[in-house]
Amino acid sequence: INYYNISSLVNICNLYDLKKEYSKSIEILKKLPSEDLRKKSPELYAKVVSNLAYSKMKDGDFRNVKSMFLESLKIADSIGNESEILYRKLRLGEYFL
Repeated sequence: INYYNISSLVNICNLYDLKKEYSKSIEILKKLPSEDLRKKSPELYAKVVSNLAYSKMKDGDFRNVKSMFLESLKIADSIGNESEILYRKLRLGEYFL
């Protein structure tokens, strides 16, 4: 797993999201989560899952979005990364709006 490539792809997808090109973001992000990534870099895995859920939500596809946000939040909480916890809660809050 090349973590730098995955991080770069996440950043590219963030730009697609800013341009409201959610389908492009989804196509990239849906290929990234894997059990190997979850085990070796849970924080990066959580970021990928959260970003994928966000892009899906903004694109109008709410299937599995809540569970994806909750999984990402649980991982961020287990790591104890306060800024990532806040970020995940903001996204989850937007989902409930």
